[in-house]
Amino acid sequence: MKKRNFNFLGILFCGILLFSCGKKEVFNGYISKDIALVDHINVEALPLEVENTSYVGKFKVLRDRLIFIDQISSQAREFDLSGKEIGTYLGTGDHPTRVGAAYDVVPYGPNEDFIVIDDFVIHHFLNFNQKLGHFTYDFGMGVKSKEELLANPAGEEPAIYYPEFYDGILNFNSVCVIDDSYFIPFVTEHPSLNAYMHSSFYTSTSSIAKFSIANNKLEKMGGEWPGVYLDHKYIPNLTYLSLTTDGINLYVGYMADYKITVYDKDLKKLKSFGISGKEMNLNYRTTTFFEEAQINNWKDLAEQSVYGSLYVDNSYIFRVYYPNGYEGNNTRMQIYNLSYDLLGDVEVPSRFNVIGKIGDYYFADGLIEEQDEELSIYKFKLN
Repeated sequence: MKKRNFNFLGILFCGILLFSCGKKEVFNGYISKDIALVDHINVEALPLEVENTSYVGKFKVLRDRLIFIDQISSQAREFDLSGKEIGTYLGTGDHPTRVGAAYDVVPYGPNEDFIVIDDFVIHHFLNFNQKLGHFTYDFGMGVKSKEELLANPAGEEPAIYYPEFYDGILNFNSVCVIDDSYFIPFVTEHPSLNAYMHSSFYTSTSSIAKFSIANNKLEKMGGEWPGVYLDHKYIPNLTYLSLTTDGINLYVGYMADYKITVYDKDLKKLKSFGISGKEMNLNYRTTTFFEEAQINNWKDLAEQSVYGSLYVDNSYIFRVYYPNGYEGNNTRMQIYNLSYDLLGDVEVPSRFNVIGKIGDYYFADGLIEEQDEELSIYKFKLN
């Protein structure tokens, strides 16, 4: 699992810009109804025939294609619906379609375009075979020095932020595209404005960034931290978030909050909805010390009740959660309709993250066993 590095001086080199988030928006809340139409789902495991993989990565459904993103070799490996490998793309080395890393791959536009998220770079591809360009993150022209930012941080200053992707076992959906922009988690660990010891982090900083795909330039920051984080001072290891989209709006879930928040593409908050998961224990371990938080980083996620990844399509909203932590042998998934009513709360395999639909089947990431050299993707139907 990726640990956060409290290295604010390094973050400042990403860019320096005074960029306003705008005023907070008033939004409409929504109380979900539990109408319990789904009491279980039948999950099948589809074994994948693969050789020479690191078994470290994530599964994706991209334009009706099954893809495994190998995050060590930076390859995208494609499989047919029987589990046979039919193509390998990207990777490092000396070739026209190389990438430095491949954290994630998401489709873009109506054609066969994809963008590859690579640390502080995005790559724009046509069908994996032709690289159309690549761009580093552009936070804009700086107006404050590093010294000023260190002395007087403010939540609307992009230079104190950095993209944060959760790449641990929970494997969140955290990159999505709407029109010509993409959205990612965006946080700060400024010494005087951070999740470990400052209430102002949760009241004045953003959690989401919107970037232009054309040039990787920051377009907007937003995403308010839910009030649950001020109810527990503090739970910095539980501040990861999942992002997904229906192509029009952005759906956001925070690890410690049962509510799901809907934003428009300009990061204006529209609605929040949701019902608490079953047997969630909110007696979280709190800390105000960075060192203590780092020591407990693994245990906080492995043992405590947390919400996981979100996925939405034109019919349903799926949210995975872990009542006893991700090592608790109890993984569940909520299923909402697009009226935000809870249709079901069902048991699922321990590593489970809905990633898309092909035909009648939904697919979910997935069984990865490095020691046993086993790679399988889950599939299920909702009748």
